[in-house]
Amino acid sequence: MIVDGIAGLVAARLRRRPGQWLSIGGAVVAAVALVGILSGLSVQATDLALARALGRLDPADRAVQVSVFSPSDRDAAAFESAAQAGLAGMGDRIDPAIAGVLFNRARDIHHLEAPDIQILAANDLARWTKVGSGRLPSGCTASPCEALLISRGAAADALPDAVTIAGLELRIVGRGTLTSSLAVGRPDLRADETLGLDPFDTAPDPPPAFLLVEGTRTAVLVPELSSVGRSYRWTAPLRPTAIHPWTVDATTAAVGAMERQLVATTFDFGVSTPTSTIATELALGQTASGRLELIGALAVAVLIAFAVFAGVVVRADVALELRRIRRAGSSPLRQAVFVGLEILAPVAAAAVLGLVAAAVIVGLLAAGSASSVAGLLGASVLSPATLAAGAAIAVVAALGVLAGIFVTASRGLLVGLLPGLVGIGLILGWQLLAGEGLTDQLVRGALGGPVLILLPAALAFGIVGLCLAIVPIGLRGLARRSAGMRLSIRLAVLSLARESARPAATLTLLGLSLGALVFAVAYGDTVRRGIVDQAAFETGADLRVAEGGTGLILAGTVVPTHRYAGLGPGVEAWPVLHRTVGVAPGGDVTLIGIDPTVLPRVLGWRSDFSDRTPTQLAEALTTRGDFSMPGHPLAAGPPTLVFDIALSGDSVDLHAVIATPDGDFADVFLGTVLAGPTHIEKSLPAGVAGGAVVALRVSDSLLVAGPAHPGSLGRSTLTFTGLDGLIADGTPVDAEVGGTVQNVIRAPLPTDGLALPALVSKDLAAEAEPDGTLALPLGRSVIRVRVAAVAERFPTVVGAGDRFVVVPYAALLLAINGVLPGAGHPDEMWIRTADAATTARVVGDLGRAPFRAATVRDRAATEADRTSDPFAAGLVAALLAAAIAGLALAGLGLVLGVGADLRDERGELADLEAQGVPASTIRSLLQARTGLLAIGGILAGLAVGVALTALTTSALSLAAGATVPVPELQIVFSWPTLAGIAVAPPALAIGVAAVLSRRGRWASTAPVGRPR
Repeated sequence: MIVDGIAGLVAARLRRRPGQWLSIGGAVVAAVALVGILSGLSVQATDLALARALGRLDPADRAVQVSVFSPSDRDAAAFESAAQAGLAGMGDRIDPAIAGVLFNRARDIHHLEAPDIQILAANDLARWTKVGSGRLPSGCTASPCEALLISRGAAADALPDAVTIAGLELRIVGRGTLTSSLAVGRPDLRADETLGLDPFDTAPDPPPAFLLVEGTRTAVLVPELSSVGRSYRWTAPLRPTAIHPWTVDATTAAVGAMERQLVATTFDFGVSTPTSTIATELALGQTASGRLELIGALAVAVLIAFAVFAGVVVRADVALELRRIRRAGSSPLRQAVFVGLEILAPVAAAAVLGLVAAAVIVGLLAAGSASSVAGLLGASVLSPATLAAGAAIAVVAALGVLAGIFVTASRGLLVGLLPGLVGIGLILGWQLLAGEGLTDQLVRGALGGPVLILLPAALAFGIVGLCLAIVPIGLRGLARRSAGMRLSIRLAVLSLARESARPAATLTLLGLSLGALVFAVAYGDTVRRGIVDQAAFETGADLRVAEGGTGLILAGTVVPTHRYAGLGPGVEAWPVLHRTVGVAPGGDVTLIGIDPTVLPRVLGWRSDFSDRTPTQLAEALTTRGDFSMPGHPLAAGPPTLVFDIALSGDSVDLHAVIATPDGDFADVFLGTVLAGPTHIEKSLPAGVAGGAVVALRVSDSLLVAGPAHPGSLGRSTLTFTGLDGLIADGTPVDAEVGGTVQNVIRAPLPTDGLALPALVSKDLAAEAEPDGTLALPLGRSVIRVRVAAVAERFPTVVGAGDRFVVVPYAALLLAINGVLPGAGHPDEMWIRTADAATTARVVGDLGRAPFRAATVRDRAATEADRTSDPFAAGLVAALLAAAIAGLALAGLGLVLGVGADLRDERGELADLEAQGVPASTIRSLLQARTGLLAIGGILAGLAVGVALTALTTSALSLAAGATVPVPELQIVFSWPTLAGIAVAPPALAIGVAAVLSRRGRWASTAPVGRPR
């Protein structure tokens, strides 16, 4: 009965004055819904990112693969049965398994000059291959068998039309390429280049020629292959639509059960799955979730402030009602029930409504994507963690309202906040001292990290405490100095100073809500600017191009560079050498050779990288001189190298390194030179015509292994005739060779003994010698550079903390070729374009001749891809929600404050009018009061927003895709935008005050004054 009577009273009060409780309920709805929506956004972003990552993989890389090796055809049927039974446990998560057999490589003893052969067997070859010439082979059950040659490196004259392996005759009926790696994986199909530059003869053995036969039953039906070792493999692609954050655990458990089942067969099966890709995306999802929880925690902090503010606003009304029912003889229990229902009823209803709103919104998001509505809701809004968070928000809101109602003095409220401030401070301090504080690692598994959750709450309580401590003192001081102010302003100051709890609560609310708004806008701008910066930093230009080898050079190179001049108008291209060299003790160093004059045009450079501008850096790196490599010129016609050599001592092998007119290099074996005079006349590749012999390599002519290899240095003296430009006639050259020890004979170079000016990273600058030079190891020699400038970062060096050296392009190429002749060539071409249309045209041109399988990194495409990243989209949506919530709560708080002032101070306002104060002055008083609070709130909000943005950006530095950004994020404050948004709620409140304060609004027959 007690509850029934009180419930009726509470219901009547809610019907009579719904506005004030609807505002509190609305805040709770917004906070709970925001937390639920952020949880849904996080899970959906992870789901979309997981599907996107798996969808971009080659089907073979997102597959569950079971393999086993066998030295013969024994147990083939048992292997098949066990593998299929194990894969069956994966259910509908995978597509049907695709079988393949890879036989060991072997050689046709009748054609020893031909490359090794490796037989691959698969079913339905038409699905996995594309025939270039000839036809597909028919099924193989007995010798002879038909086969499809799929090696690019096996030229028509390198392999006969039929080969014999282990007694099996294989007839090549066609040539083609693999269109999928599902059946037989990715065999090494590189071309067998014989003219490649390898100064130390360390190239690996060429890959075999791969012959593809029809039918995996070949492994057991063809008797000639019965004793040939082979690997069986069954590949079942995972269905991207079957893998979600809420199904990963079940999938992992299914894989574990399959592995245990296969182990139980006693066969040595191997199992591979795309677990690393899945784990990476889930880890990014956890990181993104932690960042979204930070935004959610900030929203809860704003709610705390709003709850306290709402309690202060309704204090007078609740106090009047409590006085009335107390006079009516209500017991303390009935009074407690009244207060509980008055607060808990709207708060609890609002919490439930917030969860419902979140479920509806997240369900709509799921319906608009490929995500399962039930799965997404179960993993986010309806998860135990989110439900518990909603309940906690409701409890916190109720406690905040209670604090605002019953703590009547700001000092008392401050005392009540001290335990919470001290407790939060201890937890934060403990976490920081434990080394688990404000780092990017913090946001992974954020629910287990108290710093992330408590940081905004600590900020909220801290601002509340600061306002309660400072605002009363400031208002009293301002009141004492208000004698000379206009009457309306003086009355506004006096009214604020008379009861400082409400101004303190209002400033707290405005500080946090506008702070959340500033943070959302500034952090969103910062992350978007980070996407632009990172895309430019990774490419260094609009396009960053790499190509394959030329045939003379196996390594990737962009020579001849003059082809890029034909890309049309609006295009500027410059060649770049981009290598990695090892430098002890700090590890690898990225070595970049670039023309210093183009540094001002390089994209991705920021002023915080160095205290010098790009123009100043260009001046510091400029080295004047001719850095072309001298050598013995070759005729423009059919190239032939003719010269004489006299050798005394041990025999040697002699190679010529030839620079072509196009900037390419060839390494040509000239033969073994024995003691005595030798005449060399060597026909050269057509591509070197018009070039120059820039170096001779003298190496050991003995066997690499065996008893004929002495394991000691050979000593020789060589005298050349007829190599003018490279070495003067009759000049003796002493050589010591053995194993990998070689001698290089070349002409003197301008870079000999020269320390090249360099822009280096800070840690490398600290390792420089006293004279400011650094030694970069290259081969068995070094290149010396002189520290001319220092920078934190340089575009395209994307590893966090990577070390780099940037050197003038022409001088660096010459210095490298002086140490390793032929190794100095540009690896990349950086291209600036006039506009997006030109970029698209150039990208299309780079996919055609004369360019060789160009790999293009497009800055604009990279930027667009990062912008569309699910984690980035989720973050932008969360920040937008936080900005809207902050804007709404700030405006609502001020409007409620104006309404409460008119309601609670109507007696005082009527007294003022009765004493002759003009109505216009009273209206100005109300507007001035609102304006003073708005100014303080704007200043507090800007301070909070700037502090939180700086803290989040520096300590929790994450890019849009929830990864560590390179370069670091640079805070962006769009002050005109922030000022316009921040001023909107105060302007609205002042306008409302002007409307509501027109004459008669404060006139009332109610008793003058208000409860004290």
